[in-house]
Amino acid sequence: QRAAVCVAPLVSGAGFRTKVVQYAALRRPCDATSIAVEDIALEHGREIMVADDCQSFASSVVTLLRNHVLAARMAEAAHRKAMAAYDNNAIADGAIEGLYRELDPERAKA
Repeated sequence: QRAAVCVAPLVSGAGFRTKVVQYAALRRPCDATSIAVEDIALEHGREIMVADDCQSFASSVVTLLRNHVLAARMAEAAHRKAMAAYDNNAIADGAIEGLYRELDPERAKA
């Protein structure tokens, strides 16, 4: 929780990668491989750094460590996006609204 930069250097795997979303929820800047962020709605250079080769990955980590303003801006942007897309309450609210629309379209308009 106190890391200056979090990393997700996955080179293989399947399924949803929760660590990257957890880093965003904690407002921590992250450097990850493209496999680690597959199917996660975070944009490279805006909310996260994505690099697949060792040199680029290390360079991204160093950039985030040296540039505190960039790291903070990316961490905050990632946090906003993660809370909007992956927060359990937001997901449940959307599911309930969808259920209302299916069961009673007139009630959903109210």
